[in-house]
Amino acid sequence: MHDKEKIKEALKERYGGIAREDRNKEDNNDQSADCCSGGGGGCCDGSAVETNIETKIGYSEEDLNQDTADASFGLGCGNPKAIASLKPGETVLDLGCGAGFDLLLASREVGESGYLIGVDMTPEMIEKAKANAAKNNLTNIDFYLADIEDLPLEDNTVDVIISNCVINLTPDKEAVYREALRVLKPGGRIAIADVLKAKEMPEKLMADIKNYIECIAGAITKAELKRILTELNYSDIEIKTKANSDEIVDSWSDEYNLSDYIFSSYITARKPGETSKPNKPKPEVSPEEYAKLANALGNSHRIEILKILAAQPADDRCMVGNLVDKLPISQSTVSQHLKILKEAGWIIGQTDGPKVCYCLNDNTANQFKQLTDSLLS
Repeated sequence: MHDKEKIKEALKERYGGIAREDRNKEDNNDQSADCCSGGGGGCCDGSAVETNIETKIGYSEEDLNQDTADASFGLGCGNPKAIASLKPGETVLDLGCGAGFDLLLASREVGESGYLIGVDMTPEMIEKAKANAAKNNLTNIDFYLADIEDLPLEDNTVDVIISNCVINLTPDKEAVYREALRVLKPGGRIAIADVLKAKEMPEKLMADIKNYIECIAGAITKAELKRILTELNYSDIEIKTKANSDEIVDSWSDEYNLSDYIFSSYITARKPGETSKPNKPKPEVSPEEYAKLANALGNSHRIEILKILAAQPADDRCMVGNLVDKLPISQSTVSQHLKILKEAGWIIGQTDGPKVCYCLNDNTANQFKQLTDSLLS
């Protein structure tokens, strides 16, 4: 068994080298080579790529366009987006994000109201990922230089975790899945492509650290992975062999028939709890509408009314009489202020018999949160 720290240092050197090599090619305008060739070197070799490697592991021609070209190194064994069922507004975390390829694809699904997070332990890859995000004008994305066994994120903050042929590289896989569970929101899910072990590998293969850092020797069995996920209390666990797994893994070595020992898999599971709700897309608001909203706040009593409504429970509505009891003004004046706020779009009213009840307009309040934070304090 290789020392954990030696493995991590070897990983940093290997993938840092791939990023540096790519940067040098860019500097020299050399587009002739990429990484992950067939005929030796594992999924993460870093030599010239087969032209169809990305389509072989599950990406479409639409995925592989000029927007993602600089982020695609072929460092994978599947397409996690294909099993993630991403929705607009979701927060997506990529474990071992590399140059950001899968996050660029995810951005098309979650939209501007979503949030993207990449974690990688290699400084050169993080630098490359940030550059690729900037090229694609993504502002709803952050990258962290960190170990996926110890995520720099708060509890219960992520809707979906994706990862592509990375977790097999980590010395402590249980720690990775424990951290993933911690940061997932209740009902959140994992959608992972990874290599698993079919049977014990030859001692010679296992002894070479090169085979560990190239997605081969570090794989665990399906049974071991299921045990980890079950003991950590994941639900809805599914582990499936990728349809063309043999074709993928056998292209990684001339010396071994790797499909005898490992296979490419898709792994999905959930964190128990109510399914998390994605962020709502922000509505477009014209300058005229913005001015109308801002002008409606030009009165201290209207600001007080909004404070009162903001303090109401989400499903509760407030009648005029309730507001009169809390304000030093007449009912007719309160009604006039409510009319102005309603016309401006700050509040909505609903008839309850002869009475009208009011609450904040959620869309408008969210769109102008910064404005309300400053003016309603």
